[in-house]
Amino acid sequence: MATVTTMTTEIVVCGQITLDIIPDLSRVPLTNLQIPGSFSPSGSLRIAAGGCVGNTGIALHKLGANVRLMAYVGNDMAGSLLREAVEAHCPSLGQGIGIKHGGDSPYTIVLSPSHVDRMFLHSAGLNHSFGINDIEFSSLTLRSIFHFGYPTVLPRMYADNGIELSDIMRIAREHGAITSMDLSMPNVAPEAQPDWRRLLRVVLPYVDIFIPSLEELVFMLRPAAFNSSFSTTIDRSFLESLVDELLYYGVAIGGIKLGEGGMIVKASDQKHLEAIGVSGSISGDMIYQPAYEVVVSGTTGAGDCAYAGLLYALATGANLETAAKFACAVAAHSVESPESAVGMPPAEVIRERVISGWRTLPPIF
Repeated sequence: MATVTTMTTEIVVCGQITLDIIPDLSRVPLTNLQIPGSFSPSGSLRIAAGGCVGNTGIALHKLGANVRLMAYVGNDMAGSLLREAVEAHCPSLGQGIGIKHGGDSPYTIVLSPSHVDRMFLHSAGLNHSFGINDIEFSSLTLRSIFHFGYPTVLPRMYADNGIELSDIMRIAREHGAITSMDLSMPNVAPEAQPDWRRLLRVVLPYVDIFIPSLEELVFMLRPAAFNSSFSTTIDRSFLESLVDELLYYGVAIGGIKLGEGGMIVKASDQKHLEAIGVSGSISGDMIYQPAYEVVVSGTTGAGDCAYAGLLYALATGANLETAAKFACAVAAHSVESPESAVGMPPAEVIRERVISGWRTLPPIF
């Protein structure tokens, strides 16, 4: 298996991508959107590359990583805009985004009316058929990290309780890559819901790094708790039981993104850690990193940016505690900027801010 040491390591971000269309609705009340025929003056319109491939990939590039994207768009206007949004950061970033003729490009309209949580209008397009044949495994090397994003919104990935997804992660590892996976909240009709716990049991033996959000993980592993407003009653033992289950299924590094609560991570046995090149980390102890104090401009993509920070830190030789700290710092920078990953500064700027005494929020436990 690969060993991560320096930033010559390539990080391949693969899976779900979407064109984010984001009108400024900060002065538009929600009620205006519920009145047929109403007219509400909005602010500027922002176009960005979103989804895991867009958010995590661009954040990694901004941090200074050697990153390559792996996704597909159609030969339509949305696809052209999506590629332009990626290539605006670096022309070579667009090389990994393939074009499929005859398919519709995925897009998401992000609606954020004044004083309410954001809402999404989403068209999956080509993401609906994304599968194992869309991945160039031969391009993976012994020094690469393969990060697969959002299988929970890619129908072929959760079909048959994750068999195709497990094949993808297994083959990526067989090509020498360190494997990583991130989720988004499943949006599957009740009659099409897979057995999410079974899916994780099938897939996670081939995943080295897995840090989903609390909401996603409770939905998949503790549905009874999810349906009883779990977020108001979480405690350390509940969180650690979730992470321990991930380690039991086979991951080397398991954890949970806690939003404004920060992040927890935990490592499995030392042999597994050394196999993926993470040194100086203590297996068996849960690490808790609180979030950093910021003035929040927007939270879209914050979890993706946190994951980018974690992978960047591990790829540059950080131990797990340092990587969790850097992940939370990157996430904090992303929510300070309305442009999320697009406004990310280089890694050195973030490190200096942490070293200079950037204050954290109070711990949640």
